[in-house]
Amino acid sequence: MVEKKHVAVVGQHSANNSKVASCLKSNGLEAESFDIAVDPSTLVDFDLVILDVSLMPDGGSSLFREIRARNDAVAVFFIDEESNGRGFEFASDLGVDAYLLWPLDLDDLVFRAKAILRCVTFVQTGGAKAGRYVRMGDLALDMQGDVVLVAGRRVELTPNELRILKALAARCGEVLSGDELIASIWGEEYMGTSISIPTYIRRIREKIESDPSNPQILTTVRGRGYCLTDVDFSHESFGAQ
Repeated sequence: MVEKKHVAVVGQHSANNSKVASCLKSNGLEAESFDIAVDPSTLVDFDLVILDVSLMPDGGSSLFREIRARNDAVAVFFIDEESNGRGFEFASDLGVDAYLLWPLDLDDLVFRAKAILRCVTFVQTGGAKAGRYVRMGDLALDMQGDVVLVAGRRVELTPNELRILKALAARCGEVLSGDELIASIWGEEYMGTSISIPTYIRRIREKIESDPSNPQILTTVRGRGYCLTDVDFSHESFGAQ
């Protein structure tokens, strides 16, 4: 039996929370609803947290950061009111996994939630590859955590940068286009949006390559996409300096 994925629905309207949670449950997901006053530590063991940020003065950014500070592997989904004027760029810059507006299309909600959870499972298991730890030359990556080392020293990637790097590592030897990366991480519905994979790739290279202008680890195959070279999976851990 496939284990159900756990979803927390958080917001200031209990009726909306219950409606969203009930919809997810009826589509095979295990979901619980919480008031906005919930302790963030309660949310960190969920695979996905759906935040109704429409009445939050800061657009949910402080609660989002508290959740990610405790466990940055948690996927986070924002639901907002268009009248707030924040938009997808606001959520994307934070590192949020998906952004929807009221009124919700419940079928679309379920589709997006399942797409996010597929991504969570994909990253947690390292795709089809065996071994939790990945080494690519001077780069070392924990597929189930957030540790990235370059020449033994830890570097900090944003949540979206880390997801892209893990998606490429899990399919080592394959060339993935920008659209394929977006589909595997955020879902096919985000293809053609303002997500800029080249910008993320450039930022990742600035952090992991000794010469970002001449990348040796995260390479580009012109006209096709991106790939990681010389990837080695193992179960042997590593430590940061």
